[in-house]
Amino acid sequence: MRLLRTSLLFLAACAPGQIVMPPPAPVEPPSLTRVTLTPQDTTRPTASTVMSSVSAVGLSLVSGQVAVANGDSVSVRMGTMLKPVPVGASGTESLGTVRLVGRRGAGSLWLSSNGVFTERTGRLLRSPVSDSLPLADVKAIDVVGEGAAETWWLRTDAALLRVSSGEVDSIALDDPKGAGVITAVVGRDAQVALVVKGERLYLVDVAAPKVTVLAKGLGAVAAGVKLGDGATVFATTEGLVKVTPANDVVLLGFGDASAVNDVSVDGDAAFIQSNGKLFSMLVDDVRVLGDVAVPVVSGVVRDAAGAVFTLDGAQLKRLATTPEEQPVRYADVKPFFTAHCTSCHSSGANYAPLIDFTNFQKAKAAAAMSLDRVKNPDNPMPPAASGLLRPSQYQVLERWVAQGLLP
Repeated sequence: MRLLRTSLLFLAACAPGQIVMPPPAPVEPPSLTRVTLTPQDTTRPTASTVMSSVSAVGLSLVSGQVAVANGDSVSVRMGTMLKPVPVGASGTESLGTVRLVGRRGAGSLWLSSNGVFTERTGRLLRSPVSDSLPLADVKAIDVVGEGAAETWWLRTDAALLRVSSGEVDSIALDDPKGAGVITAVVGRDAQVALVVKGERLYLVDVAAPKVTVLAKGLGAVAAGVKLGDGATVFATTEGLVKVTPANDVVLLGFGDASAVNDVSVDGDAAFIQSNGKLFSMLVDDVRVLGDVAVPVVSGVVRDAAGAVFTLDGAQLKRLATTPEEQPVRYADVKPFFTAHCTSCHSSGANYAPLIDFTNFQKAKAAAAMSLDRVKNPDNPMPPAASGLLRPSQYQVLERWVAQGLLP
């Protein structure tokens, strides 16, 4: 009878739009190892309130500028004012009530009562896949990949959804030893995602198909994001749960308090709200950026100029992060080229084309291509044998490009 039931499950998995995953092996995962990190609180940036009475759903970026979702509009900050972002090709379409905020590469994604809207050239365009989604039930969206390889992972309380090439799959996840609703999903690629259901963390591989329990006792999850170095972190009531690319799981705490209210990503660094404070974390280097009395999920973002913004209840605060927020000029990015590019491109070693990165005009012409290559793990520059660069290493190049390649 069990064999028959298993066969029926896999027959169901073949049906378009419906994938039923086999239950995980009945092996209890190890208990989470807790590591306490002590944040440095000696170099806080200056905080200033940009505006008050902001009833915001969350923050993201539109054309590199901080954008606020507020009721039925998405607006870009212009000093102490908010300028609405045009919706639709004509700029006259209705966004509806915004419910969720997400990141899509360097841009943004917004889920509202009227659909899922993505940013294109400074405006929000409705995705046609919206018609195939249970919009009222979707609680979170995570985007992986770009172009034809772009995949959306979505969650409702009861289901895991995957959107790839315009097709929507509903993925059923059943664990006889686990109970509760799905509270988080972070995709690794088009086939693999990390999923929190109840207080258990699962690795779901749709292609295998296989489900593995990685951890238990996570507590309630507020948010989850993937860092630029491939690690994934979840903000939970027990602390910050970190999952390495090798699937090692550790529980991080910050000082005396355990609960983490929110976590967002900036390259391979994370912004963490816990114990009434906002931290930045790069590997195990944790620094206090400011105080946050009323944290908001999806409430932290760094704009293209390097300034950090955070929502604190009804207030939008800006953290002065000098010197990072100053305009990036050629002199600032030149040391990056010297350290990582000129050894091959000045001599032609490793079949590299000759590019004079010491010349502003030639470096400017090659900047966008260089950024694409350092961010491409399949065809990286410098070569993979030299070790892939971390986002924090090429962040100066990324900001130089985003700010218009200033001389």
